[in-house]
Amino acid sequence: MTNDQHFLAEQVVLNDIHSNHASYEAMLKIQRWKFILRIPGIAARIADEANESIRRNFLTFVSNKIV
Repeated sequence: MTNDQHFLAEQVVLNDIHSNHASYEAMLKIQRWKFILRIPGIAARIADEANESIRRNFLTFVSNKIV
């Protein structure tokens, strides 16, 4: 039983690390997107690509089972 608890504790820590890393990368992508949209005279294609990247990476359906 102690081994199971140790294993589960390690899994929680690993999941937390992965979650923190994913959140950090998400914030970097959002900041990059905001920066791109503030540049005057930027091509509409680049802004569209940034918007599509945000939609593709952050606005996707996630099953309740995953959460």
